[in-house]
Amino acid sequence: MRPEILIVLVLAAVCAAVAVVAMGSFEPLPLFAGLIAVGVWRSWRASRETADSKAF
Repeated sequence: MRPEILIVLVLAAVCAAVAVVAMGSFEPLPLFAGLIAVGVWRSWRASRETADSKAF
């Protein structure tokens, strides 16, 4: 597993735990938001690396 994915999943789990404490029920939205954020970040990074390699 990539380290950035692990970091985001841990942060999402912490946010979900805080949501459970605050609202009294589990809300999966922080977990989904974390996964979407990782996907967007990895796609952006891959496209940037591709653009950089074409520049040379």
